[in-house]
Amino acid sequence: MKPLFTYGLGIEKNVISWSSLYKDSAYEENWPTNVEAFTEQEETVAEALAESNNAITVKVLDDVGIKEACTFMRDSLELQVDEEKKMIDEDTELYKKELLSSLGLGYLTEGVNVKEMLENYQVFAQGGEKYKLSSLKIIENKEKEKIYENSELKEQIFSSETAYIMNRMLKGVVQSGTGKAAQTNGIDVSGKTGTSDNYRDNWFVGMTPEYVCAVWYVMENGERMQNDAVVAFRETINQLPADSKINYQVPETVVEREHCEKTGLLAVEHCENIQTGYYKENELPSVCGE
Repeated sequence: MKPLFTYGLGIEKNVISWSSLYKDSAYEENWPTNVEAFTEQEETVAEALAESNNAITVKVLDDVGIKEACTFMRDSLELQVDEEKKMIDEDTELYKKELLSSLGLGYLTEGVNVKEMLENYQVFAQGGEKYKLSSLKIIENKEKEKIYENSELKEQIFSSETAYIMNRMLKGVVQSGTGKAAQTNGIDVSGKTGTSDNYRDNWFVGMTPEYVCAVWYVMENGERMQNDAVVAFRETINQLPADSKINYQVPETVVEREHCEKTGLLAVEHCENIQTGYYKENELPSVCGE
């Protein structure tokens, strides 16, 4: 759920942008740890999300605000965060560290089920709109005229700009990050992986312009898993009919720009390492060197 209440909320509130830089280092003392050793180098939030960097996620969450994140999870994502809110209300000295260490790694006291995963991740494929899961959404006649729409089940929880930018960030997870096994020829796939501490539980929530699919893969014999949920997603998507002409709708207020890897600012000619990212048109970074 980290992309929702950390990165997604950060972009929505203009706390971060695609190329905001954070140092790949411990937040405090020796926690949280990453799968790989800390590089002690700065990297963009897009890169951090792609590689599931725990330390940078915690730092982004701290900047977004734990209280704001918990309120968003309760009111918009409709998740059970009573224990987390109780810790905040009690305002103990340890609440911030305890919540950062758990929420930053995506752990909630009451947990999250597959239905909640699917219901909330769909917003990144639907312009920020969240639909209650239902077997009936729209009825059309033979002329393709809409005669019924289950619109009461819809809620806008992110702007279309935030949803599209996050969708492209999550595509990076599949292109070069922890979800590479989800790549499917000819299909635009975005998604996010997740595992429990002992690798018993393996998650993947993926999306295409036509489908959103959440997979929870559990290994009860204690064997360590790698990408079982990701592979299950890919095999499922490959069995579904796909229309290559259907694409995500790009908001008019989202622009594609080159940025300098070293500064995170908009690139100019003298920048050595340049990457491409997506930004809100009215929230562009400064130009490198100015």
